[in-house]
Amino acid sequence: MKFRDELTDLLHADLSNEVVLPTDDSKKIKFISDGFDAVFLKLVRAIRNNSKAINKTEKEEIIKSIKSSQPIIEKNSNTIHRGNYELIGFNSTESRLKYQKLISKEDKTIEEIEELRPILLPASLKSIAKFKKGQRFEIQSDLPFPSYGHFAGYRIDDLKIAIDKKTREEVFLRAGNFYQVEIDIKENIIRFVNSFGTDPNDKIKSGGEKNYALAA
Repeated sequence: MKFRDELTDLLHADLSNEVVLPTDDSKKIKFISDGFDAVFLKLVRAIRNNSKAINKTEKEEIIKSIKSSQPIIEKNSNTIHRGNYELIGFNSTESRLKYQKLISKEDKTIEEIEELRPILLPASLKSIAKFKKGQRFEIQSDLPFPSYGHFAGYRIDDLKIAIDKKTREEVFLRAGNFYQVEIDIKENIIRFVNSFGTDPNDKIKSGGEKNYALAA
Protein backbone atom coordinates (compact mmCIF):
# COMPACT_ATOMS: atom_id res chain seq x y z
CA MET A 1 0.00 0.00 0.00
CA LYS A 2 2.83 2.34 0.85
CA PHE A 3 4.47 1.62 -2.51
CA ARG A 4 1.25 2.56 -4.35
CA ASP A 5 1.05 5.84 -2.41
CA GLU A 6 4.56 6.72 -3.55
CA LEU A 7 3.50 6.38 -7.19
CA THR A 8 0.34 8.49 -7.04
CA ASP A 9 2.13 11.78 -7.71
CA LEU A 10 4.14 10.51 -10.68
CA LEU A 11 3.30 11.91 -14.11
CA HIS A 12 2.56 9.12 -16.55
CA ALA A 13 0.99 8.80 -20.00
CA ASP A 14 -0.55 6.02 -22.07
CA LEU A 15 -0.03 6.88 -25.74
CA SER A 16 -0.76 3.39 -27.07
CA ASN A 17 -4.12 4.46 -28.51
CA GLU A 18 -2.84 7.60 -30.21
CA VAL A 19 -2.89 7.82 -34.02
CA VAL A 20 0.59 8.26 -35.52
CA LEU A 21 1.90 8.65 -39.04
CA PRO A 22 5.46 8.36 -40.38
CA THR A 23 7.19 11.47 -41.66
CA ASP A 24 9.56 11.88 -44.60
CA ASP A 25 12.29 10.96 -42.15
CA SER A 26 11.65 7.23 -41.60
CA LYS A 27 13.10 7.45 -38.08
CA LYS A 28 10.42 9.90 -36.90
CA ILE A 29 6.67 9.85 -36.44
CA LYS A 30 4.06 12.54 -35.87
CA PHE A 31 1.00 12.37 -33.61
CA ILE A 32 -2.22 13.46 -35.34
CA SER A 33 -4.50 12.91 -32.34
CA ASP A 34 -4.84 15.13 -29.25
CA GLY A 35 -3.49 12.91 -26.49
CA PHE A 36 0.20 13.62 -27.03
CA ASP A 37 -0.27 17.43 -26.93
CA ALA A 38 -2.12 17.23 -23.62
CA VAL A 39 0.56 15.04 -22.03
CA PHE A 40 3.35 17.24 -23.40
CA LEU A 41 1.81 20.35 -21.81
CA LYS A 42 1.51 18.56 -18.47
CA LEU A 43 5.14 17.51 -18.73
CA VAL A 44 6.30 21.08 -19.46
CA ARG A 45 4.32 22.43 -16.49
CA ALA A 46 5.71 19.70 -14.22
CA ILE A 47 9.28 20.54 -15.21
CA ARG A 48 8.76 24.26 -14.66
CA ASN A 49 7.19 23.72 -11.24
CA ASN A 50 9.73 21.16 -10.07
CA SER A 51 12.04 22.65 -7.47
CA LYS A 52 14.55 19.81 -7.64
CA ALA A 53 17.39 20.40 -10.09
CA ILE A 54 19.29 17.54 -11.72
CA ASN A 55 22.88 17.44 -10.54
CA LYS A 56 25.89 16.72 -12.74
CA THR A 57 26.11 13.04 -11.80
CA GLU A 58 22.44 12.42 -12.52
CA LYS A 59 22.73 14.22 -15.85
CA GLU A 60 25.71 12.07 -16.86
CA GLU A 61 23.80 8.88 -15.96
CA ILE A 62 20.81 9.96 -18.06
CA ILE A 63 23.00 10.76 -21.07
CA LYS A 64 24.83 7.44 -20.68
CA SER A 65 21.54 5.54 -20.57
CA ILE A 66 20.19 7.29 -23.67
CA LYS A 67 23.37 6.64 -25.67
CA SER A 68 23.47 2.95 -24.71
CA SER A 69 19.86 2.38 -25.87
CA GLN A 70 20.14 4.43 -29.08
CA PRO A 71 21.47 1.58 -31.32
CA ILE A 72 18.54 -0.65 -30.34
CA ILE A 73 16.02 2.14 -30.97
CA GLU A 74 17.50 2.94 -34.37
CA LYS A 75 17.58 -0.73 -35.37
CA ASN A 76 13.90 -1.24 -34.54
CA SER A 77 12.77 2.05 -36.07
CA ASN A 78 14.41 1.09 -39.36
CA THR A 79 12.72 -2.30 -39.57
CA ILE A 80 9.42 -2.04 -37.67
CA HIS A 81 6.70 0.55 -38.27
CA ARG A 82 3.92 1.01 -35.71
CA GLY A 83 0.65 2.85 -36.16
CA ASN A 84 -3.10 2.74 -35.58
CA TYR A 85 -5.18 1.93 -38.67
CA GLU A 86 -8.72 0.97 -39.61
CA LEU A 87 -9.00 -2.46 -41.22
CA ILE A 88 -11.31 -2.65 -44.24
CA GLY A 89 -12.11 -5.13 -47.00
CA PHE A 90 -12.97 -4.98 -50.68
CA ASN A 91 -16.45 -3.96 -51.87
CA SER A 92 -17.00 -6.78 -54.30
CA THR A 93 -15.53 -9.82 -56.03
CA GLU A 94 -14.82 -7.60 -59.04
CA SER A 95 -12.86 -5.15 -56.90
CA ARG A 96 -10.80 -7.98 -55.40
CA LEU A 97 -10.21 -9.48 -58.85
CA LYS A 98 -8.90 -6.14 -60.12
CA TYR A 99 -6.02 -6.25 -57.65
CA GLN A 100 -5.43 -9.96 -58.18
CA LYS A 101 -4.92 -9.27 -61.88
CA LEU A 102 -2.66 -6.33 -61.04
CA ILE A 103 -0.44 -8.59 -58.96
CA SER A 104 -0.35 -11.43 -61.51
CA LYS A 105 0.60 -8.96 -64.24
CA GLU A 106 3.67 -7.94 -62.26
CA ASP A 107 4.63 -11.47 -61.17
CA LYS A 108 4.58 -13.92 -64.09
CA THR A 109 5.47 -16.88 -61.86
CA ILE A 110 1.99 -16.93 -60.32
CA GLU A 111 -0.17 -19.63 -61.88
CA GLU A 112 -3.42 -19.58 -59.88
CA ILE A 113 -4.87 -16.07 -59.54
CA GLU A 114 -7.36 -17.24 -56.89
CA GLU A 115 -4.44 -17.98 -54.56
CA LEU A 116 -3.66 -14.26 -54.43
CA ARG A 117 -4.97 -12.29 -51.45
CA PRO A 118 -4.54 -8.54 -52.10
CA ILE A 119 -3.34 -6.10 -49.45
CA LEU A 120 -3.52 -2.30 -49.82
CA LEU A 121 -1.33 -0.29 -47.44
CA PRO A 122 -1.57 3.41 -46.50
CA ALA A 123 0.19 5.86 -48.84
CA SER A 124 2.38 7.21 -46.02
CA LEU A 125 4.25 3.89 -45.88
CA LYS A 126 5.86 4.69 -49.23
CA SER A 127 8.46 6.70 -47.34
CA ILE A 128 9.39 3.69 -45.22
CA ALA A 129 9.80 0.88 -47.73
CA LYS A 130 9.25 0.15 -51.40
CA PHE A 131 7.23 -3.05 -51.47
CA LYS A 132 6.93 -5.01 -54.71
CA LYS A 133 3.54 -5.98 -56.10
CA GLY A 134 2.92 -9.60 -55.22
CA GLN A 135 5.24 -9.49 -52.22
CA ARG A 136 3.92 -11.98 -49.67
CA PHE A 137 3.26 -10.90 -46.08
CA GLU A 138 2.55 -13.06 -43.09
CA ILE A 139 -0.53 -11.71 -41.29
CA GLN A 140 -0.57 -12.19 -37.52
CA SER A 141 -3.12 -11.46 -34.81
CA ASP A 142 -3.27 -12.55 -31.17
CA LEU A 143 -4.06 -16.08 -32.36
CA PRO A 144 -1.24 -18.67 -32.43
CA PHE A 145 -1.60 -19.35 -36.17
CA PRO A 146 -0.98 -16.75 -38.92
CA SER A 147 -2.43 -16.18 -42.40
CA TYR A 148 -0.98 -14.46 -45.45
CA GLY A 149 -1.61 -11.79 -48.07
CA HIS A 150 0.03 -10.20 -51.14
CA PHE A 151 0.94 -6.54 -51.55
CA ALA A 152 -1.20 -4.95 -54.31
CA GLY A 153 -0.47 -1.23 -53.90
CA TYR A 154 -0.73 1.86 -51.70
CA ARG A 155 -4.01 3.55 -50.85
CA ILE A 156 -4.66 7.28 -51.20
CA ASP A 157 -5.65 7.69 -47.53
CA ASP A 158 -3.25 7.11 -44.65
CA LEU A 159 -5.51 5.59 -42.00
CA LYS A 160 -6.79 2.37 -43.56
CA ILE A 161 -5.42 -1.04 -44.52
CA ALA A 162 -7.39 -3.23 -46.93
CA ILE A 163 -7.06 -7.00 -46.53
CA ASP A 164 -8.81 -9.88 -48.29
CA LYS A 165 -11.78 -11.47 -46.50
CA LYS A 166 -10.26 -14.97 -46.48
CA THR A 167 -7.21 -13.69 -44.64
CA ARG A 168 -9.27 -11.71 -42.14
CA GLU A 169 -11.43 -14.73 -41.33
CA GLU A 170 -8.43 -17.03 -40.80
CA VAL A 171 -6.96 -14.80 -38.08
CA PHE A 172 -10.31 -13.43 -36.81
CA LEU A 173 -9.78 -9.81 -37.81
CA ARG A 174 -12.89 -7.67 -38.22
CA ALA A 175 -13.38 -5.13 -41.01
CA GLY A 176 -14.39 -1.72 -39.65
CA ASN A 177 -12.33 -2.06 -36.48
CA PHE A 178 -9.29 0.05 -35.62
CA TYR A 179 -6.13 -1.86 -34.76
CA GLN A 180 -2.70 -1.14 -33.41
CA VAL A 181 -0.51 -2.45 -36.24
CA GLU A 182 3.16 -3.41 -36.44
CA ILE A 183 4.72 -3.84 -39.88
CA ASP A 184 8.00 -5.73 -39.79
CA ILE A 185 9.66 -4.61 -43.03
CA LYS A 186 12.62 -6.97 -42.76
CA GLU A 187 10.60 -10.12 -42.02
CA ASN A 188 7.53 -9.23 -44.17
CA ILE A 189 5.11 -9.55 -41.25
CA ILE A 190 2.02 -7.45 -40.48
CA ARG A 191 0.88 -7.86 -36.86
CA PHE A 192 -2.51 -6.68 -35.61
CA VAL A 193 -1.67 -6.25 -31.94
CA ASN A 194 -4.70 -4.61 -30.29
CA SER A 195 -8.23 -3.83 -31.44
CA PHE A 196 -9.90 -0.54 -30.46
CA GLY A 197 -13.29 -1.41 -31.99
CA THR A 198 -15.10 0.98 -34.32
CA ASP A 199 -14.50 4.71 -34.19
CA PRO A 200 -17.35 6.34 -32.19
CA ASN A 201 -16.82 9.64 -34.04
CA ASP A 202 -17.42 8.03 -37.43
CA LYS A 203 -21.21 8.24 -37.83
CA ILE A 204 -21.26 7.03 -41.45
CA LYS A 205 -19.50 3.81 -42.26
CA SER A 206 -18.40 3.28 -45.84
CA GLY A 207 -16.62 -0.05 -46.05
CA GLY A 208 -14.38 -1.30 -48.77
CA GLU A 209 -11.75 0.20 -50.97
CA LYS A 210 -13.98 2.80 -52.69
CA ASN A 211 -13.63 4.99 -49.58
CA TYR A 212 -10.49 6.88 -50.69
CA ALA A 213 -8.94 3.58 -51.70
CA LEU A 214 -7.62 3.90 -55.20
CA ALA A 215 -4.22 2.23 -55.25
CA ALA A 216 -1.18 4.04 -56.55
